[in-house]
Amino acid sequence: MIRYLKSTLQTVKNKLRQDKEYFGPYLYIDSFGGDVEALMNPELVEKYLTEAVALAGMNVIVPAKAFLYNHPDIPEDSGVTGTVILAESLIGFHSFERHGYAALDLFSCKSFDKHILVEHFKKTFNPERLTYRVVKRGRGFTR
Repeated sequence: MIRYLKSTLQTVKNKLRQDKEYFGPYLYIDSFGGDVEALMNPELVEKYLTEAVALAGMNVIVPAKAFLYNHPDIPEDSGVTGTVILAESLIGFHSFERHGYAALDLFSCKSFDKHILVEHFKKTFNPERLTYRVVKRGRGFTR
């Protein structure tokens, strides 16, 4: 019994150590429907990205910039793309008007509160459906 408990304790310790040995969190959001005018507004996307970075407590290297892109041959690929270059990594946004779809990607070497960022996305773009996930990037990276 003691051997089993020691083995179990070591397994738990190893798992906790592995959870700390990664480079950083990567949040991605997929949303559908909602406020298409907001999704297609570069100024609003820039404002959202600027606020999201502040909420995450990150440091801006290149401020938010968003662009409306009208694809000349494939109209359904038209949308807004925006990004902020961060000291901690980057945040990017893409929307596609005809699909009512938007995606957000935030990769960082610093932890952040995913719930605050997801709620701010919902408040800004009012999606009908939203999914998100946080992945631990760079497993095995030690500081």
